[in-house]
Amino acid sequence: MDALYTIIKQLSDEEFLDIYQNLTSNKAEKSALFLKTIRESDNPVEDFLEKQEISASAFYVLKSRLNQKVEDFLLNRLGDPKMEAIQKVFKVYDLIFQSPREIAVTTLKRLEKTMLDEDNSLVLMVVYRALKMLHSHDDNHRVEYDQKYNQAVAFYLANDKAMETVMTFFRIYDRYYLARRERDYNELIRTVEKIHNQNNLYTSQRLFISMAIIHLFSSQFVELPDRMSVIMESDNELFEKSFEILEKNPDDILFKNLNLIFDFLRYTYYRRNGDRDREQIYFELLDYKIEDLLKGFNFGMDCSSILFFKLLRHQEYGTLDLLQQDIAEYIDKIEIDSYRLVTYINFNLFKAYASFYKKDFENSSRILYRVRNEVSLRKNPHVDVEVKMFLALSYVLLGESDLANQLILSLQRQLKKSTFSNYENGRIFLKILTNRQGGRTTKKLQQLKKLLEEFEESNKGTNAILPYLKLSFETFTEGM
Repeated sequence: MDALYTIIKQLSDEEFLDIYQNLTSNKAEKSALFLKTIRESDNPVEDFLEKQEISASAFYVLKSRLNQKVEDFLLNRLGDPKMEAIQKVFKVYDLIFQSPREIAVTTLKRLEKTMLDEDNSLVLMVVYRALKMLHSHDDNHRVEYDQKYNQAVAFYLANDKAMETVMTFFRIYDRYYLARRERDYNELIRTVEKIHNQNNLYTSQRLFISMAIIHLFSSQFVELPDRMSVIMESDNELFEKSFEILEKNPDDILFKNLNLIFDFLRYTYYRRNGDRDREQIYFELLDYKIEDLLKGFNFGMDCSSILFFKLLRHQEYGTLDLLQQDIAEYIDKIEIDSYRLVTYINFNLFKAYASFYKKDFENSSRILYRVRNEVSLRKNPHVDVEVKMFLALSYVLLGESDLANQLILSLQRQLKKSTFSNYENGRIFLKILTNRQGGRTTKKLQQLKKLLEEFEESNKGTNAILPYLKLSFETFTEGM
């Protein structure tokens, strides 16, 4: 979809109305009509051109002007109470050249205090440089501010590196999640240790928040070696200190955008620790923000596991009919780009799970077949096997023996590779499928029960396959 059309459809009603009224008040009726058409129509260009007699070149100009208007609006919307202090920094030369020295120094010192409270090393660099200039002939103070300037530069670079470490961590996690390679796991652990060391360099709120995000996510989604408990604070301590920082800086431009991340981490923490009351509170909060969790920047963190937790919750409460309703009403309308592969795979696996549980094996197979056609999973062996096994299972239950056998033979060859030496669960899964293909005898049914028990016992830990798929004896025997 064209970027302009996507942006207009994602505007809040208030934002849309502001732009629309601005256009109409400035007598840009055609632009206003095109804006409204984009908002309301699935085929905005065709619908708009049906209503207007306009040449292709004139339409191009109209679209370009509307795009500029929308961009201007979004840019102007980025105002923030803290910007007043930052804007003073850009006027620092006016301050030091046009104000009495005492006033300039006093103003800069007050600005220094504000920026220290906000842990804003970027602005502090400009402040200390200006104070150095004003104390050019005062050796003691010049040296003092030169040291503070160098410290601010070091702080800024440390915070910048820490944020990059957070992004790097989640890129590595995605690789590990998709392939389950040991080298990616080892790199993950080194990155956890790296952010810990970076945080120890300076006392900084931003460094701590970067460390907390990685440590909290790791403790819940990565099997950490025992030695990590020595360097990592408890989850409770990390949450407590993080919330103290976020609450102390409610208007900080970075911190106020991290609330959703910490809500997600809190939910997964409460769920993991069996705190059902708090888990329910945060699930209900996040359930309304699934699209933000799936498509938002979120510091590069993949939050798509919320879909599987939603599935498990509906299974537990016996409300899978409500899950199907949620999928039809809004989840199916979410568009996930395949460039973020983990989110894309999990989104489609979730929909395939949901179809499987309502015994719509045709739809589950359609979803999984489309995934295999749209993205290449060869470099990601774990999810490649998961998708193929789920598709083979769907074909088996549909009675599509030829399609199922093709996949089973392919998977048998794949699991012989050294990459899958620890995938006994996968080999048992294929035996289950082969058993189901072979017809129904008392002996085979006994074998099937035994295989299902063996699969449940072996399908644990890092290499678990389709962990949110509950396979029962009845699943394979109905309709035989």
